Amino acid sequence: MRQRIELEVPYSEKDEAKALGAWWDPVVRTWYVPSWKEPGPFRKWLPTIPEEDLMTLVPPVFMVESRAECWKCCQGVTVVTLASCLAAEETEPGRVRGAAEGCLELFCDITYLPSPLLPTLRRLNPGYRKRFSKTAGASYFMNHCRCGAQLGDFYLHAEPGAAFFPVEQEMAASMKLHGVLRVGTLRIAGGAHSSSPNLIQEHAQRIPGDGWGRQE
Repeated sequence: MRQRIELEVPYSEKDEAKALGAWWDPVVRTWYVPSWKEPGPFRKWLPTIPEEDLMTLVPPVFMVESRAECWKCCQGVTVVTLASCLAAEETEPGRVRGAAEGCLELFCDITYLPSPLLPTLRRLNPGYRKRFSKTAGASYFMNHCRCGAQLGDFYLHAEPGAAFFPVEQEMAASMKLHGVLRVGTLRIAGGAHSSSPNLIQEHAQRIPGDGWGRQE
């Protein structure tokens, strides 16, 4: 069955999208095309990413699981991102990343993800969705607390000791790397960030996943 397709619908056009048959997800707070509907009538709201912004990841690709404290309600929350073992070589177009012996890189400021991957990320952080960040000055996929607070990537990636920037072996050992791609390729748009030394690669728990196939 085809996966649902999430839309980028301005508030002023929500009634038009609804009239065409788009559905609203109150948890993720986004409009989407149900799996049984054709996406054609919703073309103007489909996410569009310039080809030059896309990078192609090859296995192994992981979902990184960590914990953070919400800045608003001070409760602990599970947060997620993607990671890949990157090769030094890049090719154009569609930068190709991936090498089993490469250095693990975590991705941030992700502006495009294939729809089949979103349910995997939302299994651990149901509020993972695309939203505008004042800090970044752009919209990207980010984690959210159960209270609704944005947990932006700068907050999670940039500060030593943050959820995705462990500075001690003990913290890195509490993190998990879930396998999400074992065959084919995965195309995303975003930036790469890694802590140094790469404690996550050395000490995080490895959890095999079912993986999923080629997604162009």
